[in-house]
Amino acid sequence: MKELLSGEESLSTAFWFVGFAYVLSAFGMAALMGLVPHPAIILVCVLITVCFFIFYEISVWRCAGNTSWIGWSWAAKSIVVSRALFYIFQVPFLVKEDQATAGIISLLGIGADLLIGAVGICIYALLKVSRGNIESPSKKVETQAVHHAERAKALFLAGQYEAALVHFDKALLQGQSDDLTKGYQAMCLKRINQKQKQRRQS
Repeated sequence: MKELLSGEESLSTAFWFVGFAYVLSAFGMAALMGLVPHPAIILVCVLITVCFFIFYEISVWRCAGNTSWIGWSWAAKSIVVSRALFYIFQVPFLVKEDQATAGIISLLGIGADLLIGAVGICIYALLKVSRGNIESPSKKVETQAVHHAERAKALFLAGQYEAALVHFDKALLQGQSDDLTKGYQAMCLKRINQKQKQRRQS
């Protein structure tokens, strides 16, 4: 649960497994309210369902970036917003016991989710066919870090130590904290200090 709320789990776990658990819980609470229509039981069941729904929405939103393709992240967040809006619109009719209207809103919400998912699948398929690639947010940052590290090494070998240091700093800030990169950065600082001493002496 902690990993889901902090966004450390994969999007597939948050979206599919927690989503499936939520659906089962919602049906279970609805069945219990039908079998025992006591105000206290209904209130408890509604609170459990709402809390589980909020937990599910937060989990999917926080874990949206933990996927192989950024398109799934966008689709997941769009579905979270869509479900929240339809859920809010549905509640007043459930309170009024207008099951017909609530059912229509629920079906529209499911339709919106399916439409968002279909659009995501179509875009993904087109990118696969055209060999395109949209990286996930975390993967994109990782790629940028590697690029900065490689650029910094090239500048270092060319003797452009100040420019190299800028790229080394960017690489380390974006997570490229391997020993080789740190070693190059240390040598870069050493060369810059040596240059500054030479300038002062001359």
